Amino acid sequence: MTSTEYLKQLLAGNKPPGHFMMPLVKQFCTVNTAGKYGEYSLDYHVLTRCQLEIIERYPIDIFNVLGYPYREAADCGLSVEFPEDGQPVSEGVLIHSRDDLERIYWPDPREGRLMANRIAACREFKRLRPDIVMMGACEAPFAQACTFLGIERAMMLLYEDPQFLLDVMERIEPLELDFCMAQIEAGAEMIFMGDSLASQVNPHFYEDYILDFEKRITQNIQAYGVPVRLHICGDITSILCRVASTEARFIDIDFPVDITDACRAVARVSPTSYVVGNFHPVQVLLNGSPEEVRRVCRNCESEAAAFNNFILAPGCEVPPATPVDNYQTLLEFGWKAKVGETNEC
Repeated sequence: MTSTEYLKQLLAGNKPPGHFMMPLVKQFCTVNTAGKYGEYSLDYHVLTRCQLEIIERYPIDIFNVLGYPYREAADCGLSVEFPEDGQPVSEGVLIHSRDDLERIYWPDPREGRLMANRIAACREFKRLRPDIVMMGACEAPFAQACTFLGIERAMMLLYEDPQFLLDVMERIEPLELDFCMAQIEAGAEMIFMGDSLASQVNPHFYEDYILDFEKRITQNIQAYGVPVRLHICGDITSILCRVASTEARFIDIDFPVDITDACRAVARVSPTSYVVGNFHPVQVLLNGSPEEVRRVCRNCESEAAAFNNFILAPGCEVPPATPVDNYQTLLEFGWKAKVGETNEC
């Protein structure tokens, strides 16, 4: 069985033994290869080479094109710097007023320099490794609005002028969806949708202004048979049921959330969805020992044992300096390791 075949089993509601290994590895790839993160962020040849080298060394089930949240905005004119070995940094904002919103030009994603680069990465990896699931990515409308407006301004608009914020998000929604469709055409078999700051707003604001956008994009993508992986950083305990109502097939759960509560809520609201999480990536993967990683992973499995909708993963990105022994220990819980243990095929 391949990773793509395992994913089909999951989507059919049949979870084979072991876990579908889908940790978010980004800068971890360049730290452990000869790559530079600036080049990784700008050149799909570097991204695919680094990801491929890591996957061949430490087998997981997804190739991902994540890296930084400014790709779409940069193609629209946002100034972004790319340090050689650091995270990209944005400067300024794109929208100050309604007039700016009308003037924003969003290029065809197949022609935008950075969006086209991501699309090319999807195509290249499917050419190189069709057995590994290709996960494309986009920013949710609220997350993208925070980039276009600036985080502080977007948060203030929730209180002062929510209609303007909605207008910005409504402008963004079809453009992000088009970007996702281009990645799917290029071979993406899953779409990661990041809405990192959605956990920082009042639950009523989340329901009134953010949730419907997540739902619509999810429904549109999944109508094509491509599952969405929705990722909201931080503590989403107060909005668990609302998040589950998106019916994203994979819902990431960060470490502050009780995994049993998450599995229970998702099973009740969206029975076909999987919970992905949720141990602390820094305390456990970065600063722990292999024994600690093993203990915490087993504890997560134990807490979710009553449910069939759980997939083990760190709560967020694998830290770049994670010791490889710790990372390899996590992979012991993957289905590929379980197959190896039992000599099945």
